[in-house]
Parts: sequence; structure tokens; C-alpha cells
Amino acid sequence: MIYTRNGVPVKKFNPDMLSIALDIRRLNLKDVHEGTGITLPTLRQISNGIRQPGLEEASMLATMLSFPIGFFYRAGKREATWMCSVGDWIDDADEVLVIELDPLPAQLPLL
Repeated sequence: MIYTRNGVPVKKFNPDMLSIALDIRRLNLKDVHEGTGITLPTLRQISNGIRQPGLEEASMLATMLSFPIGFFYRAGKREATWMCSVGDWIDDADEVLVIELDPLPAQLPLL
């Protein structure tokens, strides 16, 4: 759940959490663009922390990536090593949390 003040999120969107979600889902920004209609330049700005998404854009990202919207507003930073498993991150209290999700199947059924 995201608390808002006049439709504006109280907390800031965390681009590191977007990066984690993309890695877990094995998707890239082009995939997200195609699934949401958010332009690639806008997605790049959001993923680089240059622009905060509006609540509607954040909701579209959460739906597309199958994460609760609050996930993207959590404090934390990405462990930038190839040795860590996808989903490892460190929060403000320096606790290491591991998010373990089953990988998506190599072949998704066509609808």
C-alpha cells in the first residue's frame, strides 16, 4: 500500500527496486514499454532516478511486473555484484534481505 497526499506518493519511488524486479522477471525496459505503453525515454529516466513516476505509472509498473506497488517505494539499494543472487538488497538498517521467487518458465503459454 502506498500512502498519498493529494494523489502524490509520500515516499519516493526507488529505482533500485525496479532494477531488482526487472532482473527477477527477466525483462528489460523495452519489454515494460511494450506491456505498459510508458515511453522508453520516460522509463529510462525512472530507472536512472532522474524522474519520479506518477501514481498511475507506478501502478502500471507494479501490475506489469507482478509486484505490490509498495515494493517499489521501499528503502534499499542493489548489491552490485555478479556473485549475489537476484533479489539481494540492503536496507537502511544494513540488513541483508533476500527475495526468492521462482523463475518464470522459459516458455510462457500463448493466450
